[in-house]
Amino acid sequence: MDRCIKGFAIFTVVLGHCTGGALASHAFIDNIDNKDMILAIHNFIYSFHMPLFFSASGFLFYLTKSYNKYKVKVLDLALMYAFWTIITWLMKYFAGNSINYPVTFQTLLTNIYNPTFIYWYLYALMLMYLFYSITKIKQIDIKALLPLAVISCSSKFLLPNLGIVTSAVYFAYFFALGGT
Repeated sequence: MDRCIKGFAIFTVVLGHCTGGALASHAFIDNIDNKDMILAIHNFIYSFHMPLFFSASGFLFYLTKSYNKYKVKVLDLALMYAFWTIITWLMKYFAGNSINYPVTFQTLLTNIYNPTFIYWYLYALMLMYLFYSITKIKQIDIKALLPLAVISCSSKFLLPNLGIVTSAVYFAYFFALGGT
């Protein structure tokens, strides 16, 4: 079952990024019906796909007791994040202005604290692995979900934009939800 959920979540991410790219490229500007349909699909997918991913990650984190081996997991995620960020940056850099969002050297440097590519999820996951492991939270109590939900929702409105930290605080609730 967990493979089906992960597969569905991966499918929605790919579809979401494809619809986002199509909208950003203005490829459907002449056909309003197509644009409206793609926008509706895009908005629907973005309403749930990342909470689903974080919930599935929290479920697997607690199922596999990853809090016992978090140092290895965090290192793996950090290496994946660095590798794919550099590869993506290189491809975008050499593509120049022929892509939707060209990059500069500054873009690469700011990815250390404020990911701009699609791999922000790996970065946020690293922070959650660290937080839930270092605090030794080995099981999520259902009573803890309400305060986490309040913190999660209020983080979008009360916290200044702290880059990846703001996203990690917001999605920490969904990670915990998967661990219940």
